[in-house]
Amino acid sequence: PLWYKDFGAVLFQDNMYAIWKVQPDEDEDDASISALDKDVLSQICNAEMNTMSIMKDNDVCNKGSDGICCPPHSLIFLLRQKLATHESSCDELMDAYTMNVQIEFTNELLGCTDEYTQKFNIATKIPGIMEFCSFDYLPNVVDANFGRDGNRKVRYTSSFFNTKSDDIAPLDFYDIYESFDEADGTTVRGVYNVETDEIIHEKTEESQNADVNIALVSLGITIFALLAHSKSPWLTLIGFLQIVTAVPLAYFFYSSITRIKFFPILNLVGLFVASAIGADDIFVATDKWRNARVASPKEATTEDIAEVALPDAAGAMFLTTATTSVAFISTCICPIAPILCFAAYCGLLVTFNYVLNVCVVFPALCLYDIWQQSGSTSRFVDIRNKKKELKINND
Repeated sequence: PLWYKDFGAVLFQDNMYAIWKVQPDEDEDDASISALDKDVLSQICNAEMNTMSIMKDNDVCNKGSDGICCPPHSLIFLLRQKLATHESSCDELMDAYTMNVQIEFTNELLGCTDEYTQKFNIATKIPGIMEFCSFDYLPNVVDANFGRDGNRKVRYTSSFFNTKSDDIAPLDFYDIYESFDEADGTTVRGVYNVETDEIIHEKTEESQNADVNIALVSLGITIFALLAHSKSPWLTLIGFLQIVTAVPLAYFFYSSITRIKFFPILNLVGLFVASAIGADDIFVATDKWRNARVASPKEATTEDIAEVALPDAAGAMFLTTATTSVAFISTCICPIAPILCFAAYCGLLVTFNYVLNVCVVFPALCLYDIWQQSGSTSRFVDIRNKKKELKINND
């Protein structure tokens, strides 16, 4: 078909392509095999066939009269042209690819590459007419080093698939591109160009939603732990408000005061930091209060307990807050923007959790103690209060 001869149609009409790298884990000087070797071509051939099958099933390729996707323009296609075996399987093709055929094929590619280079118009970026090359050669099949200084090895090659372009959007590949065959990854590895801005955006949103869901589960576990520890829905509610409120406050300071406009996805991990450190501060405050109440005489007022417990709790939390916050903020010396922003945001989260604990949780503890000392039977104050009421009635 004329498509395989058309430089612009193959390379510049939004066709999906795969770039293959031979021995991807080896340095340039250590690579010892070529894309023209039988084992490598066999893997590329099978990978192309598997990917074409997926594209056919999802109707994203242009098909021939037999209903099968048109084969991609690649080394495999050129080899089939040379051997006139377009209908053969990959195994049959490799059986015909003897050492003599490999040498002939390599020599022909070298000749085509030389002719293409000589006739390519650098000013217009348009290739000249190929007169001596025996197949539909295009420069995507070899790398820039092929033919230089006697080099007969191809380490990079590509396959351009005849993709539907009129009614196919990039997101049509979103659910299938991860199934495309990339070969074994050791001898040769393929990378497909389907990760467009739209797909990357979709993947990012999907990851963000997953992270937020995990953060909500983490917050739910934290709330359960607060309730189990404090036995007070009132204190649990205040603790929840402290943790949740620290997030927008830190973001306001982060974006408006420090004027950092970049907010990377990594900052979402701060939700876990806010949940964990906020809960720790609440545990310290409630334990300090209870210890002070137990150690004080029964006639001690709420003010007496607050005078002892709150400065003690504030001092203990200040030390842990200061060390954690400084540890985060000191990471801002890192020149990598996402890490710098993450460190700054988490440092602010830790600080605002402490400030809110002092300003909100401490007064809530005072109210809790006042209600308890006045004989409250509300389960909202303490889930054990109902049992106390029943005991009084039984007496």
